[in-house]
Formats: sequence, structure tokens, C-alpha cells
Amino acid sequence: MRTMGTLLYFAGALINLVFFVYLLVIVFQTDHWGHGVGILLSCDVYTFVHGIMNWDLCRIPLMLHASGYLILFIISALGVG
Repeated sequence: MRTMGTLLYFAGALINLVFFVYLLVIVFQTDHWGHGVGILLSCDVYTFVHGIMNWDLCRIPLMLHASGYLILFIISALGVG
């Protein structure tokens, strides 16, 4: 069970990282560079704010980024990772 929890934890972390980078690419391509720097410096607070404000562009990567956090939270709460 411990190995499966560890694998799920790393899968959640990988999902989180990949879709964070995907959101950064979208932000740097579509908005002012200051929004991208704000996302890099805000530790994901501005990521969710900007994603909600630009829901039409960021809907899928934002939901998958949040699902990575959800996986990490559940695995940590269960204590199997």
C-alpha cells in the first residue's frame, strides 16, 4: 500500500507541475509579462485568481492543476504517501 501511495503522490506532483507550466505558457503568450511574473512569485495564489478571471483560456489547465493539488492533499491526508 505504501508503494502505491508513493506512486500516486508523485503522479499528483507531476500533474501539478506539468499543468502549472502549461498555465505559465498560456499567460506569457496571451497577457502582459507582469502576469506571468506574478504567477511565478505568488506561490499559486495568483495562478488561481488569473485562471478564474480568464476562464475561457485557462479552464482545462487550471482544473487539472487543481486536481494535482487534490491528489496530493488526499494522499497526504490518508498518510499513505
